[in-house]
Amino acid sequence: MDEDTNLSNTHERLTDDRLQQYMHNRFGQRSDTRARYAEAIVACGSILYLDKTIAEIARLFGHQEECLRNQLKRHFPELVAERERIRGLLNMSKLPARGVGKATVEKYKAAIELLRTSNITIREAAEQTGVSLAGLHQHLLFFHKDIVEQRFLRRLNALGQPKVEGETNGTGRINEPRKATKALYADAIELYRTTDRPVTEIAMELGLDPHNLSGYIQRWHREDMAVRAKKRSEKTEQRREKRKLQQEMALKKKAENKYIPAIQLIENGASYADAAKAIGISPERLTRWTRRHRSDVHKQAMQNAWITLPGGMRIMRQKWLKMQEAEKAFLDTDESIIEIARRLKLSPTSLLTYLHAMHREDVQRHRDMKGKH
Repeated sequence: MDEDTNLSNTHERLTDDRLQQYMHNRFGQRSDTRARYAEAIVACGSILYLDKTIAEIARLFGHQEECLRNQLKRHFPELVAERERIRGLLNMSKLPARGVGKATVEKYKAAIELLRTSNITIREAAEQTGVSLAGLHQHLLFFHKDIVEQRFLRRLNALGQPKVEGETNGTGRINEPRKATKALYADAIELYRTTDRPVTEIAMELGLDPHNLSGYIQRWHREDMAVRAKKRSEKTEQRREKRKLQQEMALKKKAENKYIPAIQLIENGASYADAAKAIGISPERLTRWTRRHRSDVHKQAMQNAWITLPGGMRIMRQKWLKMQEAEKAFLDTDESIIEIARRLKLSPTSLLTYLHAMHREDVQRHRDMKGKH
């Protein structure tokens, strides 16, 4: 095996541009750690040390066996596999059992499921399932590299992007307030949701900084802000409607006070014309108002405005008074029906119809006399 080529390929993925910014955190190997274990790792990949176990190589270079094994598993798993393959071909040792035990799988099963199906942190998964944080971390690095890679890529994709509540940001945390912050503002948020009190008043009562509380609400409780704004808008609309109704009632009351004398006259039998003249408005305006607001009075006025003559003829009372005057002139004088109608500003046809209904014989006699002359 060409040890230089093997080690070069092994280290190549650590120089990827996307990993350089994370070289000093748990997603990559630290440069000082890589330098410290470099000679031991080269020895593990060298044919000169095939007869030695990893434990012996660790002791030769002053490292603990477990630490060197962790470095190899985490960063050079292909080197370990190749070393064991060659040692097996040369019958230098039995291949050790590789993989994870059933007990370990069951121990971390719930935590692994949480990490696969949610965006919670490794620490939160460990706390919720009651396992060791360091153990879970090592278990992920050794046996669930796909989860580590997905979480790593999620963080990279979140860099420079707008933060979305409930999603992972560039630091690996879910974009949500911390537990301590939630507890600090819990009572204030409850008051904000259930009352209409200003934020400043709530903050002063609970001993909080009004500016910080306002910023917390604007960042994490926009839905509550929208609900409160909607309630405020509804109350404003209700006040506006109430004020409008009060104004309409006031105008209606004022109008009623103005029309009361006319209504009383109509109820006593007066016509719309006489009642309107009494309060100084037009009969048409009084008729419209009475029809809309006092339908009972309008009905009575309509009944009073029409009379039924003995022959069954219906005629308006005001017109009937003129017809009576025309009737008297027709019976007492020699004026023609046309002359009487013109003098009293009546329709000759209407006057003739009225006289014909009331005095058929006199009309016929009047015609006969005109014919003889």
